[in-house]
Formats: sequence, C-alpha cells, structure tokens
Amino acid sequence: MKRANQMISCGAGAMFARTRPRARYAVTLGLMTMMAGCAAQSSKLDVADEADDSTMPAFRSSPSASASGTMPSGKGGGLASEELQRSEHVMAASTSDTGIYYHGGAVIPVVDIYYIFYGNWSPSQMATLTDFAQHIGDSPYFNINKTYPGVSGHAVLAGSTSYPTSMWGTSLNNGSIAGIVTFAINNGNLPYDANGVYFVLTDEGVAETDGFCSSWCGWHTWSHLNWFGGPDVRFAFVGNPARCPGVCIASANRSVSPNGDVGMDGMISSVAHELDEATTDPDLNAWYDNANPPNENADKCAWNFGATYAVANGSRANMRLGTRDYLIQENWVNVPGCGCALQYTGSCPPPPPPPPPPQCPASKPVCCETDDAGNCTVCIPRTQTCP
Repeated sequence: MKRANQMISCGAGAMFARTRPRARYAVTLGLMTMMAGCAAQSSKLDVADEADDSTMPAFRSSPSASASGTMPSGKGGGLASEELQRSEHVMAASTSDTGIYYHGGAVIPVVDIYYIFYGNWSPSQMATLTDFAQHIGDSPYFNINKTYPGVSGHAVLAGSTSYPTSMWGTSLNNGSIAGIVTFAINNGNLPYDANGVYFVLTDEGVAETDGFCSSWCGWHTWSHLNWFGGPDVRFAFVGNPARCPGVCIASANRSVSPNGDVGMDGMISSVAHELDEATTDPDLNAWYDNANPPNENADKCAWNFGATYAVANGSRANMRLGTRDYLIQENWVNVPGCGCALQYTGSCPPPPPPPPPPQCPASKPVCCETDDAGNCTVCIPRTQTCP
C-alpha cells in the first residue's frame, strides 16, 4: 500500500529511526513505547512513500484495480477451518487473463530469508524450519513466482537468531513484532538486507493478540528504516499453530504430520504462503487481484493443497524438498489459463476436478473432519471453531 507523502504513526510503520548514516540503524525507546501504545488501534499495517520506478518490471497495471483504491493488507490468507469453503480460488484463470495484476510496486528478485526464533525452541523444531528455508529456493514450487516479472525464483536462508520470552513476554502484538525485527537489526544479530524478508516465528506458548488464531495464521508487511523515506525492511509473522490446530493446521495433519511435529509442519505451510507474497508483493503495492479486499498470489490459493500423497506415518504431503516431505498451500501461476498449482515448469497443469457437492447442512456449513473417502463427519456453524 505504498502511497506518496503518506506518513503513519502506529503499527509497523512507526518501526525504524535511523541514528547513524551507514549500515547500523537504531530505534529509540520512545518509538518502541509509542508502538506499544498504538497496538490498540487498527491492526492494518499501512505504509508510506513512492516506489522507485527504476526497479519496476515493465507490466501494465489493471485499471479497475487501480481505480478501486483497495490494497491488500498482507493478512489475506484466512484460516484452515475455511479450507473446504474456498473452492472458488482453485478455479483456473481465464485463457486470456492471468487473474492477477501489477500495480507498480517492487518485487524481490532474489530473496534472503531471515529467521527470528522467539521463545522456547527445540533443536529438532529449528532444524525442520531451517531445512525448509534451505531447500525452497529454485524448487518447482517456488519457481511459480518466476511467472511474475523480475522474480528469479532464487531464495536462500541468509541468517537466523533467537530471543527468549523474557525479553518481550508471551503476549505480543503487531508493534511487538516490528520491535523484535528492529532490535535484531539494531543489535547486530541480523544485518540490514534490502532483499531480506525477516520472519518472526513464535513458539506455542506465545500469543499474538492482533488476530493470530482468530483471523489469520500469518502476515507480512514492510516499513522504512527511518521516518523520512529510508530503505525498506520487509518482515513477516508466523506463530506456532499447535496453539490453535483447528484453525491454522490443515485438517489432514492435525494429529500427525510429515515431519512428526504438527506445529512445525503447519508453520512451514504458512511460511511458504507469506514468502510467496513477500516476494511478489513486498510493499503491498505490486501484484494482487481485483477482489475487495484484494488477494495476493498465495491468498488466491489459500488452504488448497492440490494432489497429496501419504507418507510413512499416515499423514499427507504434496511435495518433497531435500529429504523432507511437506504439505504446503498452492500458489497462483501468473499465466493465462493456469491458476493455483504446486509447481510451474512452463505449461499449465490440467484443470482441477469440479468441487464436490456440499456435505454439511446450511446451518452447519464448516467441515472440520473427513473420513478416508472425503466425506465430512464433523460439521459446525461458521460462528464456532473446529476442535
């Protein structure tokens, strides 16, 4: 949502203040205190300033989307409890239209992934997330993003750090997440990287009170390194969905998952989702559709997994990266006639079969559990949460 000369004072947009002219950046205590006070205001993370036209791929924007004035929030993925209600997003794009449009903003050509582990993490949990980040770049899945001009499909794990909950407590908000990223850069634990996406990953015992587990399972946004038009920092939040498995873990893997930890496997699906979006729409002003509110690329395929297979422990997966299996949400191929897919190798996958007829009554339209044949066995009202 970059807009010229628009300054915000709350949320992540108030994140950084430059105190030195070179690589080290510092946030003042006053700014961090102000962010905490802003947390009670709107959780929408707005941004400021005009994008540098020299970095933009040459692509015509959608006039109707530009005229609407609506921008993505970075929080459009919804919840896993909606996965059987989102069949409209798996339909292929028109044969003459990609279904997603360019709005003038930057993309990240080569992505440097940074992890900030917050809270209590076991070595095996950190290894599961680390292995994913080390193998996602140039994979058939991440190469879907090459269909967006300027994106190379390359991504690497460039660094990580960790902090205990004694530093910021176990109840965070949007401002807290911004402050953690600020501290990591200011303290020298992670470098400033113009191509970086900084992921704050929280353990099961940490709450994010601005919508995690109730409205979304992860988000991404950006902010300036200082108040007056400094370089961008792109960052994201993903919490451990073991805190709310009924809404942030795919229904097939809530009891057992490919890597033996339902929380870590659920996190990886959300990390992939946010990484796709942060690559093609890092400043919330590049690639999204004409919906209101708009969908970024991964939002259009949220909680759709395509063809899956069984792994040895009985859980489901849809791709193998390195030596591990994962169940990851599909991404939108920016090619006419394609749509949601798990990979792109130069041609569109065959269209998906039509969705099955509804199995739950109108009074209880959300399906929480299915049997081996795909029949819904537990239906609840929309106002309730799957167990």
